[in-house]
Amino acid sequence: MEIAVIDLETTGFSPASGDRIIEIGIVFLNENLEQIRTFQSLVNPGRSIPDTVHGISSRDLDGQPTFADVLAPLLGELHETSCLVAHNISFEKRFLVAEFDSLNRRLPETLLELCTRKTARSLGIGSNQKLGTLVRELGIRMTGPSHRALPDAIATVELLRHLHQTGGVLPVLHRVDWGSSSVIERFPPREPVQGHDARMSRPRRGSSPDGEVAGAPSEANPNTGRGYRLPVPQEGDRPMSDDLRNVGISRPVLILISNLSIEGEKARLAAESLIQQARRHTDKLDPAIEALTPFLSSGDFGVRAAVAAALGHIGTSGAIKALVRAFEQCPAHELSTECSYSGCYEEPLCECLANAIGENENKMTAKALVSLLCSRTVPNAAKAGLMLKLADFDLEETKVRWPPDIVDALEAMASSDDPRISEGAIRLLGAL
Repeated sequence: MEIAVIDLETTGFSPASGDRIIEIGIVFLNENLEQIRTFQSLVNPGRSIPDTVHGISSRDLDGQPTFADVLAPLLGELHETSCLVAHNISFEKRFLVAEFDSLNRRLPETLLELCTRKTARSLGIGSNQKLGTLVRELGIRMTGPSHRALPDAIATVELLRHLHQTGGVLPVLHRVDWGSSSVIERFPPREPVQGHDARMSRPRRGSSPDGEVAGAPSEANPNTGRGYRLPVPQEGDRPMSDDLRNVGISRPVLILISNLSIEGEKARLAAESLIQQARRHTDKLDPAIEALTPFLSSGDFGVRAAVAAALGHIGTSGAIKALVRAFEQCPAHELSTECSYSGCYEEPLCECLANAIGENENKMTAKALVSLLCSRTVPNAAKAGLMLKLADFDLEETKVRWPPDIVDALEAMASSDDPRISEGAIRLLGAL
């Protein structure tokens, strides 16, 4: 039984819009994550391709095999595969399913899958979970240019090994019958095509129905009431320990919260420690939402970003509402201010907030991001991070409801002179 780590290069972001695969790179591993062989092929999509990050041109694809031509050797390589691994598996899976469907074939229904992007996020690895960022921060050596299929697949293998050492992420492998009715026409196993190198999840956190803190006065609760304004913690203020104990906050979390209002490195350290608490004890942190919310609105930007990240890991309805309100009420100049904690984040506050809101990829967080994207009070410059985060979602799975004029709005932003805004709009158009 084998693990197939795959990366695809494509003409765009959506097979539903006619985009096709133009390059396939696969690294096959045994159960010990040792490399067995590789598979790589360019694929002629039968259409022109735009200028994209992979640098593959229409001329490069002239005379290359179509996906129909590649399918037989591809299935011959995959016949022992039990688990498909990719960095953003939903993207690769959508394109594979579309290409297989076009030839009246299906992937085996019992095929296991693992997403290294989601796994890295769940384990708290990386300042963000882009493959390029993780490669840089973990010191993974690229064997070729990034955004090419085989070098990216090889980098994903190294990332998978790191994730496995950190959290034991591999599923229990079982044999998958690639010759069953799941694949309508059986292709026998074949020797690797000449030129190939023959050498060699945690459950998604759910949301609570409300997120309100029991026993707290409703006028002070950031999760209720449309007219609520975030309280601004004053210098030297600390939360009332007895009040916080009464709503069920544990003593370690209580100590960390009490240090947030202290200026300097201690507050940053406390905020970063709260992220670790939120990753491990999501349910236990829920009562702390009200106490954490004021620290989103003023003070050190690194502290604000780290508190936002903690709330994102909590991921309940109350935490998301607090993050959305902070985004809406934050002045434009603050949203554009770069912030960092532990040297990890070098991003504007608006992107830190967007990443925090979208930490848990589900319908609730997608709805929150869309509501901010459609807001008339949020500046377009701040919407770039929202669009990039949404484009990273599996929008079909989250079943997000879009306003009728969303395409017109994205078209206008795609022509923006700000490269971040135009990139976000173009990527989200591809994901719709």
